[in-house]
Amino acid sequence: MTIWTAGAGGVVLFLLGIIAGKHYPAIHLLWLAYTAGLLGLTARWLKHLAGHTENLLLEAPDRELAARRFPVKISEFAKIDRNLARIYRKVQLAEFAILNQKARQAGENFNLMLSNTTDPLTGAPNRRELDRHLEKVAGRMNPLSVIMADIDHFKKVNDTYGHDAGDHVLRQFAETVRASVRPGDFFGRYGGEEFMVICNAGLDEAAEIAERVREAVEKTPVRVPGGGTVSITASFGVARQMPGEDAASVVRRADSALYRAKQEGRNRVAGGGEICCAG
Repeated sequence: MTIWTAGAGGVVLFLLGIIAGKHYPAIHLLWLAYTAGLLGLTARWLKHLAGHTENLLLEAPDRELAARRFPVKISEFAKIDRNLARIYRKVQLAEFAILNQKARQAGENFNLMLSNTTDPLTGAPNRRELDRHLEKVAGRMNPLSVIMADIDHFKKVNDTYGHDAGDHVLRQFAETVRASVRPGDFFGRYGGEEFMVICNAGLDEAAEIAERVREAVEKTPVRVPGGGTVSITASFGVARQMPGEDAASVVRRADSALYRAKQEGRNRVAGGGEICCAG
């Protein structure tokens, strides 16, 4: 209604200006008054619009203000605003659920990877991971040597002290080996009481690493359930990869050297067809 009134006033003043003649100055003053009034209406309209807009941002809009038509009901805008807020919250919840699902999947994949590559008792890489790593470095790492290690008389430990004590022996043996080899050497549990070290070393250097491990194992008694301790030793076989030799062949030769160390009295390192070091 206000818009129609302002428009009609403008038309009337325009017609009066055409026919005013000598009264034109008076019509000019009316035009000025009309313009000032129109500016006032515009300012009031803008203020009114700002009030409605601010009302949209409230959690509980003013019902009386929302019911006014300006030029449409503000309640429509308020309804749209609340719907958008609900949609935004749903999107946030959906994104949070997706992130949680991805985190769960990542955790499950990591646990699966650990179970496939790690021995659960000792925390060392398992035989599958040892074989994978050896196949990866064979022919690329030069020199490359394999150390096979076996705990002496391990069955006797299980028979005398029980399998819990045997588990303690395996865990401590793994910790001792891990602490004694070099940072770049790859160590894992090959199976049972047998372990493997893959190292970037020649035969003599690998034999020195094995001897260092052997001495550490001999000097480190194992505390077993019940408060007692068990002294253990280990035997070692060392083999260096020959030119053109595959990974499986190196492992067989290291295993043969280990068997020879066992036959020669245990608690020693064998490699290259002879006993390298003996305790």
